[in-house]
Amino acid sequence: MIDPYLTAREILVTLKVHMETVYRLTPMDNLQATQVGRSWRFQAGEIRAWFRGRRRVMTLSAAANVNGEVAKGNH
Repeated sequence: MIDPYLTAREILVTLKVHMETVYRLTPMDNLQATQVGRSWRFQAGEIRAWFRGRRRVMTLSAAANVNGEVAKGNH
C-alpha cells in the first residue's frame, strides 16, 4: 500500500496549527515535501513519525500548572 500524501491544508486542519507553522516546520525539522504545481505534498507516514517524535509526557505538576492550580511545594 502506498503511503498517502497530504496537503499543507490537511496537515494544519489535523494538527490544528496555522499554515505558516506547517511551512516553517518543514526546513527546521527536516520534513520532506514534494512540490506539485504551486502546492506542497507531505507523506502522511512522515508526518506521523515527526509528530510522535515531538510528543512529550506531561507530568502531574505541569498538568496542574496548565489548569491554573499551584503544584504542592511551589507556593
